[in-house]
Order: sequence, then structure tokens, then C-alpha cells
Amino acid sequence: MEHERCRVLIVDDHPIVRRGVIDVLAVDAALTVVGTADGLDDALDFMASHPADVALVDIGISGGTGFELVRRIRVSNPDVKAIIYSAHPEYVCGGWAVRAGAMGYVEKSAEPSTLRQAILEVWRGGLAFSSLAIEREFRRLADDSETGFRALTAREFEAFLLVGLGYNSLEIADQLSCASSTADSHQSSLRGKLQVPYRDALIRLATLVFADGTGNAAGMQDDERLAADFAAARIPEAEWTHRTHLRVGFHHVNRLRFKRGLSALRRGIQQLNARHGKPRAYHETITVAWARLLARLAHDGPLWLHSEAFLRAHPELLGPPSLGPLLAHYSEERLMSPQARLEFVEPDLKPLPPPEG
Repeated sequence: MEHERCRVLIVDDHPIVRRGVIDVLAVDAALTVVGTADGLDDALDFMASHPADVALVDIGISGGTGFELVRRIRVSNPDVKAIIYSAHPEYVCGGWAVRAGAMGYVEKSAEPSTLRQAILEVWRGGLAFSSLAIEREFRRLADDSETGFRALTAREFEAFLLVGLGYNSLEIADQLSCASSTADSHQSSLRGKLQVPYRDALIRLATLVFADGTGNAAGMQDDERLAADFAAARIPEAEWTHRTHLRVGFHHVNRLRFKRGLSALRRGIQQLNARHGKPRAYHETITVAWARLLARLAHDGPLWLHSEAFLRAHPELLGPPSLGPLLAHYSEERLMSPQARLEFVEPDLKPLPPPEG
């Protein structure tokens, strides 16, 4: 680095967001905001005459999408590193950010310190993605499936995002800087790959995925609230049911690298047990075995956006009995042994899926 401060360009079409990000970055002397832009063309024009190190880019911007801007930056300003900064969860959009060439992804719900650390990490030559997001993208690129979210091209995903945000065909063509026939072709391909026969059905699906306050968005928000209560040991004993265990477990292994998610689960369960007056109730083998089963089901299946959708697809996990899926791998004698309570023991009937890492 030839200078002591990271020069940041903020690209977002909401003035309040731009002002808020400026204030967040101002508390770190290593960061300086050199400019703001509300869309693709403004950002490119700015970078043509002003030096910048990192571009912080929202997905929904005027004149195109954040993904398109990141691709353009790679060509016209290869020394500028881009970070996607979005309200959409990383596990939904992070893979396409990788494809576009972004060096990081930060959710707008993240702590201010997380945003500052991500910018500095990218400026210094690192990446600011969760490891799981990158690993999933590698799986997408290696997956030759012809249907489902994994089959979408980056351009098709951008069109899908715009459909979910309420754009019509002409507006999608304008945002993607393409002919209306090309926009129609993208939507036709989306309907085929996502197996929805009509445009109305495509709109409903995209709205469920992306629109705030409806469908999956509500489920994802509920998962975030549950995870926060779990981390703070605020879940009442009467609500700490087998279903809640599974929801919390799914959220952690679906959002985090396995070892990190397992560590958070272990810590949270122990804290809740202590809060409920049952400090000796923790069972290491049951915790690890459930985490490994949930991780395999979550990562091998479709793109599950929240825990209730996942459990609706896998009612067998709910029992009875609650330990039923584990007893396919363990004899009851081994699973309930004193050793298994204190430390993880391998199954004696059928191997568990290996952890992701």
C-alpha cells in the first residue's frame, strides 16, 4: 500500500444509507471516504478521475445492479477492490458476488465494526467472505445440475433479483443494459431452470426470496431473532424444545463454517442449560451428531432460506422419538453412555456424515 489510509467509494442509491456509512467509517483513522455515487454510471465516472482503493457497492443501484458494477470495475479499474454491501443474506447472494469478482460481502445488519474490518481486510489483500459462502460457490461452479438455483448464471440471477424487487420486463432490460428481448430470454430461462411455468409464478417465487416482510424474508428474520436469543441465553426453558434445538442447529450450520457453528452451538447450549438450572445436562455426542446430520441435509438439498422451511421438508427429524435419526447411527447404550456425554464418540452402527471443516 502506497498510502496510509484506505480510500473508500460508497455506491448506494439511498442517501440516508450513504450518510450512515460515512459516519460508521469516520471513527477509524485508517479509512477515508473519497466519494459517493448512487448508481453504476456515476460510480464509473467518479473512478475515472478520482483514485479509490475499495468500492462498497449495494446490489440494487440505479443504472444496473451491484454485480454488474463489480464486473465493470474489474475491467476498467482493476486496482479497485469491491465489496458487496447488501440487505440480502450472504448465503443467498454471496456466491454471485464471488462470480462477479467482489472481494467481500457484508450484510447491512452487521455490526459497524464488521463493516470497517471487512474494508480493511480487503484493502490489505484479503477476502471478507465467510468461508462457507466461498465453499458453496465452488460447489455451485462444480455442480452440473440443470435445474434449481445452482444452475443460474450470474446474469440470470441478476434478472431474478430484479423480478423480486418489483421491476417489469422493460425496467429489467434498462437495469441490465440489454435489449428487452434479452431480458425476456433471461426470464424464460429462469422459469425453465426454477421449474415455474408462468411469469406470475416466477414473480411470487422471487418475491418470497427477496422482498422484505413477506414469505422467506419473515422466516429469515425470525431465525435471526431466535439466534440472538440463543446466543444471549434468553430462550425460556418451556420454549427450549426439540424443534427449537433443531431450528437453532440448522441456523448455525447453514450460516457458518462447521467448526465455528458447532462451537457457537456448544457454547449456547451450555449457557442455556446453566440458565435453566441444569448445568450437567449438556451432551457432547448428541450435539455433534445432530450438527453433522443437519449440515449434510442443509447443504446437499435445495437452497433452504430459513429453519421452518427446512423442517417442513424434513419432518422425520422431529420424531417421535426425538433421538430417532441418531439411533440409526448409534445403539442407545453407546449414545447414552457416560463417555458419550462428556466427549464425542463415533457411532457403532452407521458412520455419520463427515463435517465440512
